[in-house]
Amino acid sequence: MRATRSIRLGACCALLLLAPELSAGEIDDGALRAEIESIRERLAVPGAAVGVTVGRRTFLLGGFGVRRLGSPEPVTARTRFPVASVTKAFTGLTVARLVDEGRLAWDDRLVDRIDVPSLARSSLLAAATLSDALAHRSGVAPGGLLGLHSGWSRRELVARLALLPEDPSARGRFGYNNLMYAAVGLAIEDETGESWEDAAQRLVIDALGMRDSATHHGLLGEGVPRVSAHVTGRDGWRPIGNGAEFAAIRPASTVVSSARDLTLLTRALVGEEEPEWTRALEATASARTLIPAEAFGWLAPAFPDCHTFAYGRGWFLAERAGRRVVFHPGGGGGVSSLLLLIPAERIGISVLTNDDDYASNLAIANTIVDRLLTLEPRDWVSELEELRTDHAAEARARDELLETRPSPALPPLPLETYVGRYGHPVYGAVEIVRGEGGLRLQRGALGGALEEWDRDSFLVTYPSTSYVYDIVTFTIGSDRVPLSLTFFDQPGFDRASREGHGHAH
Repeated sequence: MRATRSIRLGACCALLLLAPELSAGEIDDGALRAEIESIRERLAVPGAAVGVTVGRRTFLLGGFGVRRLGSPEPVTARTRFPVASVTKAFTGLTVARLVDEGRLAWDDRLVDRIDVPSLARSSLLAAATLSDALAHRSGVAPGGLLGLHSGWSRRELVARLALLPEDPSARGRFGYNNLMYAAVGLAIEDETGESWEDAAQRLVIDALGMRDSATHHGLLGEGVPRVSAHVTGRDGWRPIGNGAEFAAIRPASTVVSSARDLTLLTRALVGEEEPEWTRALEATASARTLIPAEAFGWLAPAFPDCHTFAYGRGWFLAERAGRRVVFHPGGGGGVSSLLLLIPAERIGISVLTNDDDYASNLAIANTIVDRLLTLEPRDWVSELEELRTDHAAEARARDELLETRPSPALPPLPLETYVGRYGHPVYGAVEIVRGEGGLRLQRGALGGALEEWDRDSFLVTYPSTSYVYDIVTFTIGSDRVPLSLTFFDQPGFDRASREGHGHAH
């Protein structure tokens, strides 16, 4: 465990005073672009877009590489990328605008702001405030399968949070939770009468003139230049289709933007000329939850001189060279993103890539910070080696799993036997369907083909790097008919009877 040092929370929680604008005239723009391109090539990233602002000035803006391997279209400053969890900053800023208008308060309890009576049955949810939810300190369990592409509406999903097991000792401790952002989105909806999608679009994206951006890709329209997601294995990168969204948790994960648009956002937040946005940053970037080293260790190599990490209301908080850093990474399913601010120096950096390796975003951003702050240059590609996602290793792990298949494997029952609807009282329904290629598992937007494994167990492979493979096992009754299945290590998905009974709802 890394050593920690004490800090004065008052200093940590307050937004640092904005310093005079950096003098970056001596930085060679061409040399910096060459460094960014070198990082992209060393990490074999198909494409990247980078935006850098210093005060109200756009210091660097451009694209590198291609939108899709095998196609010539280049990434530009206006190419759209999914920003994934950077969306949380947009949701925090949306709440900040509503607080500024007097329509919400940070300490409003969710149960008082959301028309979902079941929330009051949970002691944790009954006590949780908007601030608790945004700062990942509600104590509510992450929910596992609740967050994996079910077909529920946002209100139905939030109602199910009350069914999760409770651990009162977890309240106030950091516990990253996408589902609580769905609850915040619902609070925004019930206050404004707009969907979260429309409210965040109006209050943040449209207010800043971010014409390339939308709260989800469905609003972009046809013909908009957008990257393809990429995954890698033994044979290098390959493009994949952009995965289906889980609409209920859009407030945590689905904004689409460009490097050009993100410079508009960073200039507003740290440029000192728009007080409503300065207030929004002050409110959202104040530390609410300290993050223990074991919870933040995966990102620690990117902040080697920082020993205390925290979370605000939609932002991670760290330190670099004695300056406070406000940032959020995002990724998964073949894309990654990073939005990083150093308020004291009025620096804003956005890095978007069409791979799902955080090392590339952080290596580019830290290299830029080194140059702007005239720090000793570091080889960030090497320093962040342990942060790289080894997809080739994941592919090998799947092969190794396949090698453990019993030989000879026992044949399953006739495949039609397993077809049906299986439901869990908390996590909802899973469908097993029969197609030309065999069996397929489907749960909302999440689905994959089943491959015979051994008797009543099947290997399911999902077309996304977020969920590579899983073993689905059926429990068979004495009449040789499936009673239930285990999915994502979660038992208790009971098969609906012919009369429609059971938990499959």
